[in-house]
Amino acid sequence: MSVVENPNMDNETGWVFDLQPSQGTMEYVDGSIVMNLTDIGNAFWNVQLYQDGISIVSGKSYLITVTMRADQARVIALGLEDTADGFADLKGEWIEWYVTDELATYYYVFTADKTVDTAKLALFLGKVADEDEAGLVVVESFNMVEADEQNILLNSNFTSNDNWNFDFPVGTGTMEAIDNQLIAELDTIGDAWWHIQLHQTDVSIDSGVKYLVTFRISSSEARRIGLGIEDPADGFRDLKDNQPVEWDIDDTLRTYSFLFESNDTIDTAKFALFFGFHTEGDVASTITVENFMVIRIYE
Repeated sequence: MSVVENPNMDNETGWVFDLQPSQGTMEYVDGSIVMNLTDIGNAFWNVQLYQDGISIVSGKSYLITVTMRADQARVIALGLEDTADGFADLKGEWIEWYVTDELATYYYVFTADKTVDTAKLALFLGKVADEDEAGLVVVESFNMVEADEQNILLNSNFTSNDNWNFDFPVGTGTMEAIDNQLIAELDTIGDAWWHIQLHQTDVSIDSGVKYLVTFRISSSEARRIGLGIEDPADGFRDLKDNQPVEWDIDDTLRTYSFLFESNDTIDTAKFALFFGFHTEGDVASTITVENFMVIRIYE
C-alpha cells in the first residue's frame, strides 16, 4: 500500500516544488514532473521535490522507488525527515544516486524505528556533489509503499535465530540474533568466500520477476563480503548468471542492495551472505546485519 499521494504523477496534486534560493521551473507535464533548473544553489537542500504529512509506523518496512533522468549526469539525494522534529533524518544514513540521461528506477528500503504522521519524503536536487550543474531533471514516479508483504524471506528483523542458517564449513566463530540484529563473531574466515555463510533456503521465486535484495551491515574491521543466490537442488547453481556481487564494508552500518531478475520458477532458492575470505586484507571481525530482506518488485 502506498503512503504517498499521486506517486505516478497522474494529476497535479501532492507534490511540493521548493526552490530556495535557486532558480528554475517545476511543473507537471504529461504524467511526469519536469524540473528545468537554471541555478541549483550551493547546498543539497536548495532545490527540493517533496511531500510531507506522511504516516509511517515503527517496525514496518517501506520500499521507496524513484524513476527519473537528468540531461546532465549528476547526484540526487533522498530525504526522509520528520518535520515535527527539526527535520530529523528518519533513515539514519545518507542516500544518494548518480542519475544520468537514461531513464532508470532507483530503490531504497528502510525500516521505521518510530511512528510519526509528520514524515517528509524528498528528492534533494541542489548541489549534492561539487560537480553538479543546473539542467533538466524529469521524475516519472516517486513512491513509498509498505513492503513487508512483498518480502519473501522470513524473520528478516532477526527476532530470533529461527529460519536462518549459520554455516561454518571451514571458518570458525558464532552467529546469533540479538536485539533485532544478527551478530557474527568471526574467529577465522578460511580461504574462500563460501567458508562462512548466513543464509535462508527453500525460498520461492518466479521467472521474469525482479527482486530487491537489501540489508544493513557493518564490520568491526574493513573487509569484503559477498551475496549468493543459488539453487541447492541443482548443485548450488548460481541463479544470478554467475555474476559476482560483492561489497567492501566497514564499521559504519549502511544499507546495501542488489536488484535481481529471476530466470527460474523454483521453491528451492537460497539467499546468502558470504563472510569467508574474498580478497587480500580480509580478516576476522565482528559483523552486524539488520533487516535482511528480499522484496518482490511489482511493476
